[in-house]
Parts: sequence; C-alpha cells; structure tokens
Amino acid sequence: MGTLVHGYGSTAYEIDDSTLSHIKVMVSLKLDRGHSFFLSWERPSEQGSGRVSLWISASTPLQFRFKKSRRPEISRRWIEYMMANSYGPRGLIVVDEESADMTHPLPPGLL
Repeated sequence: MGTLVHGYGSTAYEIDDSTLSHIKVMVSLKLDRGHSFFLSWERPSEQGSGRVSLWISASTPLQFRFKKSRRPEISRRWIEYMMANSYGPRGLIVVDEESADMTHPLPPGLL
C-alpha cells in the first residue's frame, strides 16, 4: 500500500500502489491543464467504510509515497476512463481497473 499525503496538515490516505500510480498520472494531467477538482474514492471496510473527497488544486501540497520501488504498468484505458468521467461536478472518482467501464473511449484531445 502506498500513501497519498494531502495538504499542509499532512493527512495521509493508504491506497494500493497501482491505483496510486494512476491517480498520480490523473492529478498531473488535470493540474497541467489548470483544473482544480475533487478527487473522491470509497474507503474499504477495513478502513472504516464511507467515502473520501479531497479538493485538489495547484496550491495544495501533495505527496505520492509508494511502498514498492518497482513502478506498476500504467493502463491507458483506465486513465482514459477516469479522465472522461472527471469533468463533472463530482470531479475525479477513483475506481479500480476491473470496475471501470472501458467501452466508452475518451474524446480526442483530452489525454
């Protein structure tokens, strides 16, 4: 499990390395375009259940800490799915790769 550290208070969230790697790519793509957004995910029952939503902007410190030194392979289709679904008021909703409906390709020019 890796860790996403958000904000000045250094609140830390445990996320598996592969998902965290994809979140890192998504955050960099969104911030590179000047987009602030919500980043949300469901907490597993072993972490108390519920949901987490963070406001992500260029002025908020973020750290991505990975447990493993080996970089996981990035799935372009998973990134495309999350990117296509990130432009609404709910922001970027993190889903695992198996749950992503990858039948709806990203419009040209968004990735």
